[in-house]
Amino acid sequence: MVSRNTIKKDILNIYDINHEKLYKQLKKLISRIAIITDMWTSNQKKGYMSITAHYIDDAWVLKNCILRFVYAPMPHTKEELARHLMDAFTKWNIEKKISTITVDNYFTNDAIILDPRYKMKVVEYYFPMIYGENAWSEIEQIETTCYNLLTDYQSKVKPESRDVSSIYLLK
Repeated sequence: MVSRNTIKKDILNIYDINHEKLYKQLKKLISRIAIITDMWTSNQKKGYMSITAHYIDDAWVLKNCILRFVYAPMPHTKEELARHLMDAFTKWNIEKKISTITVDNYFTNDAIILDPRYKMKVVEYYFPMIYGENAWSEIEQIETTCYNLLTDYQSKVKPESRDVSSIYLLK
């Protein structure tokens, strides 16, 4: 009879072999990678997050693979979920190959994508590649425009209407 330790060792060896194969495949990949993330809660009330990559290989075959499946304890914060995404991207060395990120309808996932602080991190990352030496002036212009929009909005909204329900008017 095979012991549980032998089975565990075999499973981890299979994982390591497949992980290395996929890593090499993603490294040489020319196409972009679309990311889908999904959140759910088990019947034991434990939260989980899966991150799946979809891409087209060199033979023009649509492929998908789970990059990460992680326990995400409640409450799910946008910072924690963004950290899980970035950990997966850096572990697989694909942060420069991402084309899109699709999230489920979980509110915190929307916050990750819509939060201007995260958008600015993306802008700060990609603009130097696009604009070269002019990147920082472009970034400053965007920051100034965002600040002016926020100031204008705040001046037009009555203070008593700035509650949680008014957030949905911004969408």
